[in-house]
Amino acid sequence: MAIITKKEVADLAKMREKYCVSIFVPTSRHGESVKKGKDQIGLKNQLKEVSVKLTGHGLRGPEIHNRLEPVKRLLQDGSFWGQQMDGLAVFLASDYFKVLKLPLDLEAANYVGDGFYLKPLLPLFSGDGSFLLLAIALDKIELYECSRHQFSRIRIKDRIPKRLEETVGYDYEDNGLQFRNQREGFGEVIYHGHAEADRDSRDEIRRYFREVNKGLMQILHDQEAPMLVVCQDYLFPIYREVNTYINLVQEHVGRDISHLSPRQLHEIGWKKMEPYFGRELEDKINDYMRFEDTGRTATAVSDILEAARNGTVDSLFCLSHSDVSGSYDPTAGQLKHSEDSAEDNISLMNEAALQVYLNGGKVYFLEADNMPGTGAVMNALLRF
Repeated sequence: MAIITKKEVADLAKMREKYCVSIFVPTSRHGESVKKGKDQIGLKNQLKEVSVKLTGHGLRGPEIHNRLEPVKRLLQDGSFWGQQMDGLAVFLASDYFKVLKLPLDLEAANYVGDGFYLKPLLPLFSGDGSFLLLAIALDKIELYECSRHQFSRIRIKDRIPKRLEETVGYDYEDNGLQFRNQREGFGEVIYHGHAEADRDSRDEIRRYFREVNKGLMQILHDQEAPMLVVCQDYLFPIYREVNTYINLVQEHVGRDISHLSPRQLHEIGWKKMEPYFGRELEDKINDYMRFEDTGRTATAVSDILEAARNGTVDSLFCLSHSDVSGSYDPTAGQLKHSEDSAEDNISLMNEAALQVYLNGGKVYFLEADNMPGTGAVMNALLRF
């Protein structure tokens, strides 16, 4: 269930034209808010504000109507509003309309500018952890790309053997397994229970896992995200022996995956990985404080923007519920802060956070007490 991918964020970021509209509203999954249409009212109110802004930019009534028509039609779609998540994002431009249902508690807001405002989407990716989840059984292997809020299955079936018998032959018999049967007419072996595998069984399983690892490495050779394994306890030491993925998490989750849905696997995986990513943030903050007087940190908005565009920001810490607006000329390196609604103004924090994310850095949104530096709405830890 990939809600939005990094490529889609990059595609949204490429949209550059006057009067791009971004709207965010909190929504409800169920309850009285749904029955009373409060979510539609919230979007309708944002739409009114956008209309006023477009009028202020000099657009006329018919053009505003045409631009906002897709959202107005959405307001009338009852089935759409009965199936919401925690937040809704709407992106509008000429001949462009995209709606995202998000598992994020969004603040009601709207923006009109020469590009989309994407900062509210970044908690889906940055600072909330990105990891791989490998679910292993002797008759099934699945690989997922996960973060706190979303997961998507990675296609691997054309790279690895489907089950152990494809590697070791159908005369394989594991004396360490409590019971197995074969569904008549399907050729499908189902394993039940678990036990320590004997030496011969371990050798057969090792051969199978070696082929699995070989196929996975064709896909993961340039990946760096930690990979968590979910499998029965006796299988993990065998897989770990043959694994060559450099960032394998050394503590697995001991579960039989046979009856676990992808959503359940994701929930189990995040529960295991959440403390890991909490430590990662703590380490980044400690790095910032350690390098604060060495030239490897930045607090000036102009310095952060330049480093973000050059891809030299390792981690960006942004003050939650804050923003910095103004204009920035990257060619001349000229920055102008402004809180008014001049047409060439942009969200400088949105620009910095987006560039850091797209260039492979981490973005964290923190409360004031947790910011590593004081007195600035953005702190950057530089790569070099």
